[in-house]
Amino acid sequence: MSLRHRFHRSRPRLLFFHIPKTAGSSVSAGLRRHYRLSHYHVKSGPSARAAAAWAGDLPGLGGDEAEVVQALRLALVGHALACGYRFVTGHVWFAPSLAGEGEERPRLITVLRDPVERWISLYLYGRHSTASHAPIREELEAFLESPRARQAGETQVRYVGGLREDHDYRSEAAVANALENLRRFDVVGMQSEMGRFSEALAAIGVPVRLPRRRTSPAPPGEREALWRDPSFMRRIEALCEPDLAFYDAVRAAGGALRR
Repeated sequence: MSLRHRFHRSRPRLLFFHIPKTAGSSVSAGLRRHYRLSHYHVKSGPSARAAAAWAGDLPGLGGDEAEVVQALRLALVGHALACGYRFVTGHVWFAPSLAGEGEERPRLITVLRDPVERWISLYLYGRHSTASHAPIREELEAFLESPRARQAGETQVRYVGGLREDHDYRSEAAVANALENLRRFDVVGMQSEMGRFSEALAAIGVPVRLPRRRTSPAPPGEREALWRDPSFMRRIEALCEPDLAFYDAVRAAGGALRR
């Protein structure tokens, strides 16, 4: 272990699975301050471009672009952990191989969010932000019919459930698998209750103050207008069925689906 990694030896190793649009940028920013010399961030844009460059070498992933990207990101996370980094994060799906064992295993953390709120936030950010590495060009009516809109409604199942051989992230089996995997996490926060999340982090040895990052770039009133349109909301809720089933089960259990 290098000197810079030893400097943070007194703090637990953390692996933060950053689900997009769940206040993860704030969490990452706060945690990096505690691991200044030993943090590794899998960058979304560069990793997506790199995965696209060698996607042809991964025929077993069924043509799902997100799965190809995740295969690379999982390798990068495994590399960072093997190098001894104490805090690792990125838009990475869970995999059992990353959980580890023993005292030096990484503590697994993530934050969940109401799926419909998350879907709308993702759309508005991609539609209006100039900083997004994956901008959304379509108006809402067209986007609702796209594969990306459908995937956005199963994102939390994908991130916690991980890669599936059947490539189906909307089934009851996929939701059940995500719920089972969540039991292996050490801290699971809710975006609506970030104070409790901070308390849980402090309980495992990481007292952290979370800054606010990435406010919505959408014009004032656009979010509220969308929420007031029942036809759009019904369609968004239908797209979010897998994530809603997952999220509601976690809420019903009081967030206690952990070891």
